[in-house]
Parts: sequence; C-alpha cells; structure tokens
Amino acid sequence: MGFSMTGGKIIFVVGVGSSIAMAIFALMMFMRN
Repeated sequence: MGFSMTGGKIIFVVGVGSSIAMAIFALMMFMRN
C-alpha cells in the first residue's frame, strides 16, 4: 500500500513537472521568435 502510494505520487510529480517544463520551453521558444 505504502509503496503503491509513493509510486503514484512520484509518477504524478514527474508528470506535472514535465508538463510545466514543456510549457515553459514552448513559451521561451515562442518569445524568442
């Protein structure tokens, strides 16, 4: 149970972090052009 909860939390954090990173990267590329 604990391992499952931790794994889900890590996957959630990585997913949100990558989404934010991609949004910031796209915004930087858009602003450069």
